[in-house]
Parts: sequence; C-alpha cells; structure tokens
Amino acid sequence: YKDKLVRQEITPLLFITIAILSEGNPGRAIMMLIDLCGTFRNRSIITSNEIIEKYPDGIYDHDTFMNICDNYIKTGKVLFSEMY
Repeated sequence: YKDKLVRQEITPLLFITIAILSEGNPGRAIMMLIDLCGTFRNRSIITSNEIIEKYPDGIYDHDTFMNICDNYIKTGKVLFSEMY
C-alpha cells in the first residue's frame, strides 16, 4: 500500500469485544478486525470504546457481511483484506 501503515496493538479486551459482537463467528470477527484496522490505520491502539462507537447499533447482518466479504474483502478492494 502507498500509505504508511501503523501496526495496531490488539489487546485482549479488544479481542473479547470483537468476539462478543461477532457472536463467536470467526469469519465475522476477522471481517470486523479488517474493518477496524482500516478505519483506525493511523492509530497504534484500538480501544473497545471505539468499537462500540463505530458499531452503535451492533454489527452488520448476515446478508451485509456476505456482500462485503464477496465484493470487497475477497477481491482485495479493502485495506488489510489479505488478513481474510
């Protein structure tokens, strides 16, 4: 990528927050992590409060996740999509 990327610190509390919001679904958890790393790409630490602020109404439904995965993540159009 042309932009200089900061490697975020992923704390245990962050993983727990992602696990709860993704309802234990590993695919959703990875997609959330990709989304968060892209959103906060210039930050060294991502907090649980920021996740809650980003998803105030909860995370995407199944159809939205599938659309994002098929059309953006798998095609490499999203920053950090190689994590998938």
